[in-house]
Amino acid sequence: SNPVSRPSRATVAAEIGLAVMACCEAITAMPNGRSGLILVSMATSAMTGRMEMVTLGKTGITVNKNGFGALPIQRISIDDAVALARRAYEAGMTFFDTARFYTDSEEKLGEAFDGMREKVCIATKTAAQNAEDFWKDLEVSLHNLRTDYIDIYQFHNPSFCPKPGDGTGLYEAMLEAKAQGKIRHIGITNHRLAVAN
Repeated sequence: SNPVSRPSRATVAAEIGLAVMACCEAITAMPNGRSGLILVSMATSAMTGRMEMVTLGKTGITVNKNGFGALPIQRISIDDAVALARRAYEAGMTFFDTARFYTDSEEKLGEAFDGMREKVCIATKTAAQNAEDFWKDLEVSLHNLRTDYIDIYQFHNPSFCPKPGDGTGLYEAMLEAKAQGKIRHIGITNHRLAVAN
């Protein structure tokens, strides 16, 4: 078998230097350097000269391994947020995660990707505890994101895992939203291991 060829130390050092320069350029390109640190992971990928792609579970959705968590953009202006999201897209990111709970984060992503929705994968979340609030959240999210579908719609850190016939109507609402084409895939996020299992 052929041994795996390894780059020389000089090559690695040069790639690291380029990655750091790319990272610094991205940070300084943002107004006052704010929020540009989100792009550090892209500079890390640049060291290898490629963007690693992953397929998300059984969805068939293949995206850059570096996803854009849109919680922090609620703390910056819409102009800065739009510029940052677009810069991330231009650098190779295609997965953007937000939530109804993240104040105006959805609206900022909607502005950033208006007219190019099919080029990105958008995941958002609902913290609804019943079917009525679920449908309200979903309609607001669709409006804010300026889209007629959400790639991955997730239950946002619930205290229980919604199940068929549990009385909340949440599971059934998710299935109905998927049947209507308003969401493509169903997910759940959680900080509790017992619920996640």
